[in-house]
Amino acid sequence: VTISSLIDINGFIMPPQQLEVWAGKDMEHLRLLKKRNPEQPQKAEPGYMKGYELKFDAVKEKYFKIVVAPVPKLPAWHRGKGDKGLAFVDEIFLN
Repeated sequence: VTISSLIDINGFIMPPQQLEVWAGKDMEHLRLLKKRNPEQPQKAEPGYMKGYELKFDAVKEKYFKIVVAPVPKLPAWHRGKGDKGLAFVDEIFLN
């Protein structure tokens, strides 16, 4: 699974704090396949697109759930320090 995301630090859009991929035969019996905590920037920089790849063994399931958790508080160096960050996803690729 690859999750494509916009990062615009000045616009409060940060890399996600955590990404998760779940799968199962039905929505009540999902299991966690992969979790990733992307690296967070240490300073402001120009906006960019970033693809986060979550690799796991092949599965054949009917249901998938993708969880994208934004940073709960912007870092002390950010002009909006303490505010909740945003996470933007534009595409999700399933291979």
